[in-house]
Amino acid sequence: MKKFWLLGLALATTFAIAPAAKADQFAISLSGTGVSGAFDISATSIGGGEYDITAGNIEINGFTGTLIADPGTVGEVYYDDLTAGGIIFPDVPPSNHDYLFFDDILTSTVTSPYLDGNGILFNLSNGGVVNIFSFDGADYWTEYVNGKFLPATNNDAGGDPVSFDLTPSPEPSSLLLLGSGLLGLTAFLYRRRRFALTNATVRA
Repeated sequence: MKKFWLLGLALATTFAIAPAAKADQFAISLSGTGVSGAFDISATSIGGGEYDITAGNIEINGFTGTLIADPGTVGEVYYDDLTAGGIIFPDVPPSNHDYLFFDDILTSTVTSPYLDGNGILFNLSNGGVVNIFSFDGADYWTEYVNGKFLPATNNDAGGDPVSFDLTPSPEPSSLLLLGSGLLGLTAFLYRRRRFALTNATVRA
């Protein structure tokens, strides 16, 4: 009876901490014409294979940067870097403003795209802002620095193509989930073996 109680306890512990494992870490490398780098992001599952990106760091073309967090507005929000100096608008800024829009949503699939048309935004150490996004099944990047957009493209996406390589990274909560399950299984097997040895000694 004890072994079943112990197994039940191990399962209960596993299910109790399972919600915490919904948060994940992703390491993403990117490369393309005139660009190379990588970024790490923290994201929380919001269902349907989508994740809300809550934090991140980037290294791109020798510059470092940090994620500009979506303030929680439903759908895309707008980041005005030229006229308003980095103010986030829930609606489209006035027509005389230059802006980038983003929503910090990641789709964790085995094929591209990983982001949507809004994408994610990072503040860079060179004073610029880089936007990484996906459009019509392809991935793109664009940077706004020194009062202009780089690279200077005229395509419909508004940026230059880039290739992603995404790797989910185990998070402490996920490792805790695995460890708890293994601990419970080990304890169960130990008790079972000890019980068998005790019975064998008594019979002898």
